[in-house]
Amino acid sequence: MASNPKLQGIWVPSAYQIYYAFQSGILKMLQENRSAEETSKALEREINSYFSEFLRMQGQ
Repeated sequence: MASNPKLQGIWVPSAYQIYYAFQSGILKMLQENRSAEETSKALEREINSYFSEFLRMQGQ
């Protein structure tokens, strides 16, 4: 069965995906002795990549 191209437009980063990014980012900060600033910048890049992918899927 082929995928329905109309369904591709509904993808958005889920709350779980963003929650997991925060959880794993905090864990890395604690385990790898990263600074809060370094961690927040890494989280910013990761979460922004989810929104960039969303915009790409929307054709923007």
